[in-house]
Amino acid sequence: MSELSVILVNWNAGAELLNTLSALYQALAFLPDSEVILVDNASTDGSAQAAVQKFPALKVIYNSTNLGFGAANNIGFAQAQGRCILLVNPDLRITSAALQAMLDFMETHPQAGMCGPKVLESDGVTISPWCARRDPRPWDIFCEYAFLTRLFPTHPGFARYVMGDWDHASNREVNALTGACLLVRREVIEQVSGFDEQFFMYGEDIDWCRRIRRRGWQVWYVAAAEVQHEGAHSTRQIDDHGSRWSLESYLRYFRTWGSGFELLRARLALSSGNLVRALIWLATAIGRPRQFRYAVQRATHYFHYTLLAWIA
Repeated sequence: MSELSVILVNWNAGAELLNTLSALYQALAFLPDSEVILVDNASTDGSAQAAVQKFPALKVIYNSTNLGFGAANNIGFAQAQGRCILLVNPDLRITSAALQAMLDFMETHPQAGMCGPKVLESDGVTISPWCARRDPRPWDIFCEYAFLTRLFPTHPGFARYVMGDWDHASNREVNALTGACLLVRREVIEQVSGFDEQFFMYGEDIDWCRRIRRRGWQVWYVAAAEVQHEGAHSTRQIDDHGSRWSLESYLRYFRTWGSGFELLRARLALSSGNLVRALIWLATAIGRPRQFRYAVQRATHYFHYTLLAWIA
């Protein structure tokens, strides 16, 4: 059994994948007993083939269709040989210092079933709001969709879910981490199983963290481990599909973990939040004839999801 298995899920990540693998193999230099597994979700850009050509030690699993983030990672879990398993997005930069910090933390905290790093956005300074989270409530979803979280990023009422009221400067036990980069023990996966594959994309990480906590394991944010996330390269390709996956994932989460009343409130939050977005887009069209058609298209898009929130 190797010390560490690293799993990346790729879908048309292009050059970002090669950059990520270059940084990853440099980070793994102090861990010769490690393996890297790439699960390719039916990419059409040749990125997986280019990756294995540049990095011959890379193990590649080719899926015939895009199975989604969770299902693809589960395939990787089945092949992984490491005592610990690291998930890395194909547009994330990790260093040996960050990796060492997470491995050391797991070594000294046996009750930690999973840990995750401080994720910095592409500017290398801004902390991603998704890297340490509380369990979401319907109100939190509305704040996210209605841009209240973005407008008031440190307010405990509007940014509670993403822990905007906390400085992220120290280690902390949290409810959820981001699937963009996390380290989990093999025995946790054996006990809890992998991701719920009904979450095609988005939401699977908070659901998984909650199932892991329910089995008595702790989930920790490690401040000394800093990585950089270049941004959702793959998800930028799917735009409207991404809106639907996000909405459906939140509804599935509340079907799984909430009461019927909470699910109803989640539908209301998603519906009203999308309505706010639709109205904002309509407002941007006023007095801007060049943007009118596009603004109306975007408003129509969000009006559609205002209704979909009640029937999905």
